[in-house]
Amino acid sequence: MYKEFWQDQLVNLKIANGHVVGKCPICNENGGHFYANIQTGLWDCKKCQVSGNAWTFLRDYKQMENTQISQYFDKYGISRDRQIESRDISKSKIFDKKAIEYSCSRLTEEKLAEFSEERGLSVEILKKYRLGINDAGEFTLPVLDEHGHIRNILRKKTWSSTISSKGGDGVLFGIDGLLSDAKEIFVVEGPWSAMALKERGYKAVGTCGAGVIKDEQVPLFKDKEVFLVPDNDEAGKIGVKKITQKLNTIAKYIYVINLPVPEKKDVRDFFKDGGTTEQFEDFIKQIRLARLSQPPLPLSEFLKKDIPPVEYYVMDIIQKKGKGMVSAAPNIGKSIFVQNIALDIACGCATFMNKFAVSPARVLYLDLEMGESALKDRFQKMCSLRSGSIENLYVQYLPALDLLNDDSKKQIEDWLNELKIQVLIIDPLGNAWSGDESKQEQVGQLTAYLNTLIERFGISILVVHHWRKATKDFKTGGQMAAGSYKWSAWLDCHITLEGIPPNITVSCHKNRNRPRFNPFLAKLNPDALSFEYITDYRKKFDEGTLGGLFDHFEQERVSIPELIRFAKEQKTCSETTLRDLIKESKLFTVDSSGKTHYLVKKGSDKVLGNE
Repeated sequence: MYKEFWQDQLVNLKIANGHVVGKCPICNENGGHFYANIQTGLWDCKKCQVSGNAWTFLRDYKQMENTQISQYFDKYGISRDRQIESRDISKSKIFDKKAIEYSCSRLTEEKLAEFSEERGLSVEILKKYRLGINDAGEFTLPVLDEHGHIRNILRKKTWSSTISSKGGDGVLFGIDGLLSDAKEIFVVEGPWSAMALKERGYKAVGTCGAGVIKDEQVPLFKDKEVFLVPDNDEAGKIGVKKITQKLNTIAKYIYVINLPVPEKKDVRDFFKDGGTTEQFEDFIKQIRLARLSQPPLPLSEFLKKDIPPVEYYVMDIIQKKGKGMVSAAPNIGKSIFVQNIALDIACGCATFMNKFAVSPARVLYLDLEMGESALKDRFQKMCSLRSGSIENLYVQYLPALDLLNDDSKKQIEDWLNELKIQVLIIDPLGNAWSGDESKQEQVGQLTAYLNTLIERFGISILVVHHWRKATKDFKTGGQMAAGSYKWSAWLDCHITLEGIPPNITVSCHKNRNRPRFNPFLAKLNPDALSFEYITDYRKKFDEGTLGGLFDHFEQERVSIPELIRFAKEQKTCSETTLRDLIKESKLFTVDSSGKTHYLVKKGSDKVLGNE
C-alpha cells in the first residue's frame, strides 16, 4: 500500500521484513535508522526516536496542508478511508509528570555538574528546565507544549546524541519564551542550543530536528520577529528554508543569523568556545541593518511578495491589529452596541446582528463611567440570548484612568499580557486620559501610546466616543473637539449611531481597507439589550426616491428646504437620508450660487453657470 510512497520519500533505502528502511530525513543520520511499514504507513526512527504515520510525515516534515496531502495520496492510490485511519493513529501522547519528578529526584549535584561541563550550560538553567536522570543512567529533559502538557521526554547519555522517548512528539522545546509578550523569538535546533540562549536572556525555542515546527504551534509566531540560528551543516540550511516557508505569512519579520562556527557546530558551541553576548548582539544588529538597507522593490517584484490580506474580528468594524471607534450623541446606545460586539467576539458567534462576520478572540472591556451594577445588569440581559462560552470576555470598571500615566500604563499592559487579550475596548475614550482633546498635539500623544500597545501585544483597539453637544455654531452636535482630526486620521474604522432608541441608524464614516457599508436601520431590543438589523436605507431610499420628490413640484429647480419639508410631510424619508441622496446623486446637482440652495437636474440650462 505504502511501498511506492516511501520509496519516493527516502534515500539510501532498502526493503526488509515488510519495511522500507533508509536514512532518516528528520535527524539526517546515516545507517538506516528510519523504518516505514509498507502496509500501514507507520514509521519511526530508531536513532532520534520520532515516530508517526504517512499523513503526519507530510504534514510535519514536508509542510503540506491537508488538501495537498489528500491530493498527494491520490497519486499512490491511498484511499480516503485509509487517510482518515492514518490521521487517527497519530494522537499525541501526554507523559506523566511523576516520571519527571522521579528523574529529578535521582539527579545528584555531581551528575548535574558533569552534564553542565559537557554541554557548556549553567547548572541554574538545567535545573530550571528540570533535567533529570532515569534508571538507565540517561539524562532526561521534559518538553512541554503551550498547554503545559509533557509531550516528550528527551534522553541523552554523556557524549552521545539526544533521542526522544517512545511516543514522544516533536513539539518545540522552551515554549515559555514563545508565549511571552516578547516581540523577538530565536529559533534554534535542539533544546541545548535553546538553553544556551535562554540563560543569556533571549527568548528562544528549540526544534526537535532541522526545520521541524508542528502546524499546531505555527500560530504562536504571529507578528513576532523571528531569528533563525541554524546549525552549520546542510540540514541546517534546509531547515531554514522549511521554517521560512511555514512562518512567512505569520511572523512579522524573519531573519537568519549564520554564526561563524565550524561545520556541524551550533550557537551553543559558539558560546562554549568563547563567543560573547556582545558579539552575538552585533550579529543581530548587522542582520537588522542589512534588512533596512534593502532598496525599494520595483512594483513587479513587490506584487510577487506573499503578503496576507487584511483581516477583521468583526467585518468592517474591528480590523485585526487595527483601530476602531463607535461614536454617537449621549443616550443613543453606543455602549450597548459595543458591549454586544464584545460578547459576540468572545462567545465565538458567527455574525454580529446577522450582518457582519465575526472571528472569535479574547476581549478586555474597560468601563470608565457606567459602574459595576449597571454593567452587570446589562451583561446578564445580553447573555440570555447567547449559548456560547463567555470565558473569553474580561470586564473591568475603572472610575479613574489616565493612559498617559506610568502606573496606569503598567496595569493595562500587565492585563493584556497575562490574559492574552486580542481586542481591547475602552468606553468611553474621553475618560481614559487627562489630556485636552482640543489640542491635536495632546491627542497625538495618546494615539502614539495606543499604537505601541497594538504593536507590542498584537491587539485591536475599539474605543467609544461621545459627540459633543449641539451649540449655536454647530446646531446638530455630532462632532468631537478640534483635536478630532487626529482621531479621524488615526482610525481604521469609524462607526456612528444616530436616531432615537429603539430605532437607530448605523453608518460607516471610514473604513481604511474596504468600501464603507451602506447606512442601515437597527432596532434596539430593550428587554435583551440587543441590536437587531432591520433594513438598508439604500433598499428603501434611492435615486428614484429623490426623483419622485423633485417631480412633484413640476419645476425646473426646487429649493432644498422645500424638498425637505415636503419629504417630512409625506413621511418619505428623513432630512439626513435626503441630504445623503442629494450628495450622492448622479441625476441631480445643487445650485449653491445664492443664499438658498436649489436642486437641479443635470443637463438642464438652469444648472449653475448656465443660468
